[in-house]
Amino acid sequence: MKRTRMALAALILTVAAGAILLLLGSKVTGATSPDPARGNLLGLVAGVTWALTLTGLRWAGKQHGHADPAAATVIAGNILAFAICLPMATPVSDPSLANLAVVLYLGVFQIAIAYIFLTRSIREVPGLEAATLLLIEPVFNPVWTWIVHGERPGTMALLGGFIIVMAAFGGTVWRLEQKR
Repeated sequence: MKRTRMALAALILTVAAGAILLLLGSKVTGATSPDPARGNLLGLVAGVTWALTLTGLRWAGKQHGHADPAAATVIAGNILAFAICLPMATPVSDPSLANLAVVLYLGVFQIAIAYIFLTRSIREVPGLEAATLLLIEPVFNPVWTWIVHGERPGTMALLGGFIIVMAAFGGTVWRLEQKR
């Protein structure tokens, strides 16, 4: 038990170190990043709220009953987000078929299917492992902005992302070894 706690503490510290490097490594301003410090702060707040979301979904997913409280929570949250954001999204200035197709694609694949997988699996996967694995996607955001917008991440940001990905991989391998 003590060994498990030490390994989890090491994993958490490694991910935290990678996150700090990731945040410190993106200070160059550009068209897509006019205020990197504010962007980093918003990213940090988003990370904390995502951690709370995962914690809440994991708790809800472990509740007993016939309904799926995690899925119900996600649906209610998305309806609330829709209601709050709708006034800021209207009027729609260019409702082209291509734009509608992109929104439909993102709504179905990036949101709906992803949440179905998440709410069904969150009760089966240990919380720290789920959170670490789910960190991989946002860690790659600097790479996607580099490819799509030409926004070059700094060396520290790339190093931080690499550390987080390796921690996620190492944590998963360690967990699988522990199960054997």
